[in-house]
Amino acid sequence: MLTSEQDEQDLSQSYEASSESIRSASYVLSKQPQVNASKLTCNLENREDSSRSESCDMEELKSDLHDEVIAKLDKNIIVEQELKQQLSSPAHTSTSDQTSEEQDPSSDTAQNIVCMFKKANKLGQEAILYWCYFIEKYDKRIDNVVAGGVKKKTATSMVYQEIKQLLPDITDVNLRQKILRARKLYKLFNTLGLEKIKQVSYSADAISSLNYPQIQNIIDHVNSATSSHNETVKILHDQSHVTSKINPTNAYIPPKAESSTSANVLSATQSKPIYDRSYFRNKILDQYPNLYRECSSENFDYYGITDDGVSRKTICPLCKLGHDDEEIEGRYKAGSYFIKCEQREIKITA
Repeated sequence: MLTSEQDEQDLSQSYEASSESIRSASYVLSKQPQVNASKLTCNLENREDSSRSESCDMEELKSDLHDEVIAKLDKNIIVEQELKQQLSSPAHTSTSDQTSEEQDPSSDTAQNIVCMFKKANKLGQEAILYWCYFIEKYDKRIDNVVAGGVKKKTATSMVYQEIKQLLPDITDVNLRQKILRARKLYKLFNTLGLEKIKQVSYSADAISSLNYPQIQNIIDHVNSATSSHNETVKILHDQSHVTSKINPTNAYIPPKAESSTSANVLSATQSKPIYDRSYFRNKILDQYPNLYRECSSENFDYYGITDDGVSRKTICPLCKLGHDDEEIEGRYKAGSYFIKCEQREIKITA
């Protein structure tokens, strides 16, 4: 009997111990998913915070780039307007102090072209002048190769490679960029006169940062201002000359009929439009906004094509294609004007 009671006590204690173990295990198991869920939630929150931080950083970067572009555009507009004022005043000095090496056409070798390049890279305000010399000699070198029976595209590539070999420390991207920038300086000051360089307060980098339409705007403004100034001076000179020659007591007064006839003839002459070479040049630039005039010879005008500003591609406005030769040729003949590209020639009507 005692043995039976003892067995029952042992069995009861064993049962209670087993129950306690089960409750402990159940408690642990019930808590484990909560711990893992808590960790998962924490990781997700950290990822969201990181994503938000990256998004904020990207927005700040975009904002900074936008502000930088706007600042550059604003600066270029200021440079353009101030250059119009600086270059509109008459030039009082002449840039005729070229060395014999710079004046000698036979010195348009690759070595001499590179010499101009290196001088322009080192100098301050005089850099503008040497960049103009550089492009002038660069283009003459190309013309000399073309005169030997080589196509212009091939000649351009040949001269570029000659220059590049003598400038091993300059990358292709950097060299091409400098040539493009130098062409803007050459277009501006070769058109207005190299003596005008001394009138500007901006550096070569600041001026060459302008786009071609801005360069053309400056040229048009200065030419218009110079023309108005010259016309005013001429009128004042003529009035002074006539006044000094006339004696009021012996002045001849023509009959009213003759005066009226002369006035009508003069009026008819003045009202008749003049469709000269200059007229057609301006008409082309108005008709094709992505063209700019590079230079002119005795019989021809040469126009370049600006890129679209987005894809950096140049599309010919005549054939609507992008072809190798980005130059358009213009020709004035007997009151008519023709422009042509590689694919097409058209007549510009007055």
